[in-house]
Amino acid sequence: MSRLMRRDMSTKKQRGCNIIRPGRAGRLLTMIAMASIALSLNSTAQSQTTRAYTANDYTHDYVRGDPYAFPHSAMGTVFAKWPDGTTRRCSGSVYNSPRGNVVVTAGHCLNSGGTNGSAGRWHSDVRFVPARNMTVLNVYPYGVWYASQLWTSTGWSQYSDKHFDWAAFAVPTNASGQRLQDVVGALGWSFGHDSTVMRGKQMMSAGYPGNRDGGRRMWYCTGPQGGLTFLGEPYSPYYQEPLHTTHCGHNGGASGSPYLDRSVSAAYGVMAYSGIFNPDMNWYTDNQDYAYTVWKAATQ
Repeated sequence: MSRLMRRDMSTKKQRGCNIIRPGRAGRLLTMIAMASIALSLNSTAQSQTTRAYTANDYTHDYVRGDPYAFPHSAMGTVFAKWPDGTTRRCSGSVYNSPRGNVVVTAGHCLNSGGTNGSAGRWHSDVRFVPARNMTVLNVYPYGVWYASQLWTSTGWSQYSDKHFDWAAFAVPTNASGQRLQDVVGALGWSFGHDSTVMRGKQMMSAGYPGNRDGGRRMWYCTGPQGGLTFLGEPYSPYYQEPLHTTHCGHNGGASGSPYLDRSVSAAYGVMAYSGIFNPDMNWYTDNQDYAYTVWKAATQ
């Protein structure tokens, strides 16, 4: 069953949630309170220069050490059958949730996007493979988790507005009755934050870009948040939140990658696009109120 959620029109309010490590159901890792994080981000942003960042400011590498350990275990590949019949690959991550079963990705990874209010088409056979590694005998270390329900924003599903290219899906427990979050862990998140204070903050994006060994294993990119921008969607009736930018240069297959602070204490958005205006540039939709509405629906 697919479900369409409308954008949350409530007053902006910052919300935060801690990470959960795998195998410790209900036990929260002690983290700094989100209010303190906001103050820290503000102090960091003010100390940064406003110079233009380039690809030289970013570091790329595949996951070294144990590729199946947390937090990598809470990130993975999202497969889906698109309306044209092809099966395509995106990236996604597990967000901490009350039911422990929510995966977050980009809107276009689950829905084709609509035009002028006409609804787009949902993808089918959606599944999540945590910590997928195709360099070692096609390893699926935590199995395959099939989606039971899909959600995205109205801004994406009816208007293909890139500023709302954000989605989530729920998965049932596995054959052993375990919740996804209890098996692989979950990322903390931040919704409704002030995006401007992130300018220059060290961020990380992790996913499966096709231009990095064909997307066979997880790659990450670290570097400063490069800025905020609006692409301009004249046919969308919604107020548009800004997109974050980096010069990570990750392309097809990386859509839906979580956009994290360097400490991996909170996810602030998802990667949606690459190569617009600049081949090295990536664009990330922000975790604002509309995204919180989608996440909240997926937790019900």
